Amino acid sequence: MARLAHYYGEINAIHPFRDGNGRAQRAFLGQLAKDAGWRVAWSELDAAENDAASAAALHGDIGPLVAMLDDMVRPR
Repeated sequence: MARLAHYYGEINAIHPFRDGNGRAQRAFLGQLAKDAGWRVAWSELDAAENDAASAAALHGDIGPLVAMLDDMVRPR
């Protein structure tokens, strides 16, 4: 989970697109999880929790992202 959270935080930090960053992140991370035998229940994503976890990751603390993803990632 820590590796997935790390990638989520890093991709979010570079914010590569003018629009659609969240959709691109979810597609990319969803595929990474799928390839590893997991699925991410993005429908359970809480926007406020995601914003707070992403902000913490920008400051080097991926703990909140790990916790958030841990609640949403399940075996396929």
